Amino acid sequence: MSRPLRIVEPGLWHHVMNRGSDRQAIFRTPADRLDFLALVGQLRERWGVETHAFCLMTNHYHLMIQDVRGCLSEAVRHLDGVHAQRFNRRTGRDGPLFRGRFRSRLVQTEGYVAELARYIHRNPIEAGLVESAAEYPWSSHRHYLSDVDRPWWLEVEFVGCEEPGRTKLDGLDEFVHDTSFNTIRSHTADPSWTPILGDEEFVKLWRARLVEEDLPDDDQVPDRRRLVARRADEVLSAATVVFGVERKELVTRTSSRLRNLPRSLALAACRRFTRLPGAEVGALFGLRASAVYAASAKVERLIEDDATVRGWWRELETELALQAE
Repeated sequence: MSRPLRIVEPGLWHHVMNRGSDRQAIFRTPADRLDFLALVGQLRERWGVETHAFCLMTNHYHLMIQDVRGCLSEAVRHLDGVHAQRFNRRTGRDGPLFRGRFRSRLVQTEGYVAELARYIHRNPIEAGLVESAAEYPWSSHRHYLSDVDRPWWLEVEFVGCEEPGRTKLDGLDEFVHDTSFNTIRSHTADPSWTPILGDEEFVKLWRARLVEEDLPDDDQVPDRRRLVARRADEVLSAATVVFGVERKELVTRTSSRLRNLPRSLALAACRRFTRLPGAEVGALFGLRASAVYAASAKVERLIEDDATVRGWWRELETELALQAE
């Protein structure tokens, strides 16, 4: 019997996107876009995230990436956060740039990766900006057709034509411009965003691990967070294994910073991986709901900024995944 897929498994493919708050521009100048693409290169350097397709529109972006090390969330948070800070500084604006946290969907490798790349590369055509995808300077399509000025981090070997006797890139331009291919169109429209893109079997496999929640249509919580719902006692059990402490040490406040870190990570894991509202998580840890939200946000920043904390968090994720098998 094959092992079930699990959310922390490296190598999963994702469609990632985000758009500006109130549909405002997130790119105003070529410099904005070049800076953003340099940050995408950082995702490869720092987190091993492989980018296979991209398109930067005026008020939103699309990426097709492979999460090689299983750290999608922290990588894209870095991308959005640093871009927002730099954009605000350059333009003299203040406040949130993006509508919320990025959206991501799992993508089936066989049969769907090429069609997703096609959808991403067609964005400028659908918007009426160009007639040919290769004319648009801020998508990866032209880099598939020529290696001139191709970013070093862009992977172009996986997506392409699979017909016998042709190279992988033969026919790719024709494929992108053939409007008879609309298999995934209904699954990629923003109002219809679904967290899984694949055939019936693939979707069924992953939906078995989804948390059924009534999220508003414009909720920007990454759909990755909706996978693998766990009970609070499972999270605490995993934390006792990872940190080598008793459960009572995790739920009891202490003045020791060293002991508070496992507690903080366990609290953040309860927020991320269970269906409990903030008030119930707070009751478990002896905190008010508002304190739970503040503590979770602080831990998210620590995970992003501190390699040691990030390592412990990954161990906690892995232990939870192992318990689910």
